[in-house]
Amino acid sequence: MSNPGAILIRVHVLGHGVASLLNSPATKTEVCSSWRESSGALVMMTLQTVFFLRLILAEETFLSQQLGEPNREYLRTVPRLIPRLRRNLPHTSPQPTCRKPQWLHALTTEINPLGILVALAFFSWSNNNWLMIKVVIISFGLSIVMKALASRESAK
Repeated sequence: MSNPGAILIRVHVLGHGVASLLNSPATKTEVCSSWRESSGALVMMTLQTVFFLRLILAEETFLSQQLGEPNREYLRTVPRLIPRLRRNLPHTSPQPTCRKPQWLHALTTEINPLGILVALAFFSWSNNNWLMIKVVIISFGLSIVMKALASRESAK
């Protein structure tokens, strides 16, 4: 149990903003601490967005210098961040030697990232780290099993 005197001192120090509108000292400290945590997350997300956008632009510049016109043509036809819903490439007839798309392989490759997405998006709110670790391990194991089955199927 925390010291009531320390809570009152903390509330007195922090109580000049939003927390001054609340009556309970415990509620005041909870509101102030949760606001600080969420504002820190907001700052980090903003900084990460700026970092990744600068990284994307630097990578595009570097590759344009290294690869020349083919890369610039690629940048014109492929969207940078948000996928297009329609094709921007000219339609070509498939060559007789082209391989068929490997949809089963593509889906099994994405099982582990989807499992990590589920662990972070749905189970992180419970503050149960062991549950998140279990979901990640299960998705990793499932991806290994599915890849083994897919390679076995393609070997036939």
